[in-house]
Amino acid sequence: MSGVGESTGGAPSGGLSQCAELPLVFKGNARDYFRLWIVNLCLTLLTFGIFSAWAKVRRKRYFYAHTELAGVPFEYLGAPIPILKGRIIGTVLLALWYAGTHFSLRLLFIVFAVFVALTPWVMVRTAAFNARYSSYRNITFEFDGTYRGAAGALLVGLLLTAFTCGLGYCWAFTHVRRYFVEHTSYGGVRGRYTAKGGHLIGPYVVAFSSVFGVFSALGYQAQRGHGAGLTPLLLVGYVVYGLGYAYWEARVGRMNWRHTTLGPLRFDAKYRARDFIALYFTNALAVLGSLALLVPWASIRMYRYRLDRLTVTQDGDLAQFVGHPGQAVRATGAEVMDLFDFELSL
Repeated sequence: MSGVGESTGGAPSGGLSQCAELPLVFKGNARDYFRLWIVNLCLTLLTFGIFSAWAKVRRKRYFYAHTELAGVPFEYLGAPIPILKGRIIGTVLLALWYAGTHFSLRLLFIVFAVFVALTPWVMVRTAAFNARYSSYRNITFEFDGTYRGAAGALLVGLLLTAFTCGLGYCWAFTHVRRYFVEHTSYGGVRGRYTAKGGHLIGPYVVAFSSVFGVFSALGYQAQRGHGAGLTPLLLVGYVVYGLGYAYWEARVGRMNWRHTTLGPLRFDAKYRARDFIALYFTNALAVLGSLALLVPWASIRMYRYRLDRLTVTQDGDLAQFVGHPGQAVRATGAEVMDLFDFELSL
């Protein structure tokens, strides 16, 4: 095993070379994942969504177990019951949000205030839960951020964005991400994030232009009284948005990894916008053409691309990673984040 010696519960030893690229591979395949996915889907439907907590654990365990770094797989240690409890609470919050936005203006203000107050807590609980139940070589990751710290980072980001009419979003994005990365640790070693807002100017301009194009097309269509029909102009707007989104994903993903380190581990990602565009386009065609039966194939394909283009380099002794018992973390925050389609992770 190159670069990392064997370990059965403590820190990985320094091993052979202290400056080498560690192989990162994904050994899953669409056929096996389809079997797991179709069972998860059927049982979730038959149980009116209750099995979704077990489905999530099965799915994450599959991807973790088939992802290997230096020949050693990752482990997902989460249990379904805490996730189910979190989803119940998340569903209640989502129902309140829906009621507030559709039936009562007064309730909307109350729900919005609760949503603002809960956002830092949800993000902190999500990061803590995902870290605590992710393991490599019998050592779990940890996140020690606090509600106050996350709220402060989000407030700074919000003010930067608001007082610059959106131009400060690049600095807000890197500021918030730095807080979460640098409060995440593995074996007692904290992550480090060095990206600056200036690195995001190019992707931000492209992404903003694509979003502006979509809203302009929607506004023009509404003004002309075309309703919600798919006009050529709106179709062009969505295409432009898709191109901008793929460009943003590639550039931001590449920037995030290249400016993230974990002790002696350095990361690099060679994502390209044209690859993301091709993947999203062909995946969408496959999923639509198969009536969603090729969702597992599309998921595996995207995950494999991200992993194949990601490199991990060891530049120092890995013996500095030392495992110690962690505390159980509730799943509520993570499940609320999933329901609102927003997840932040290292």
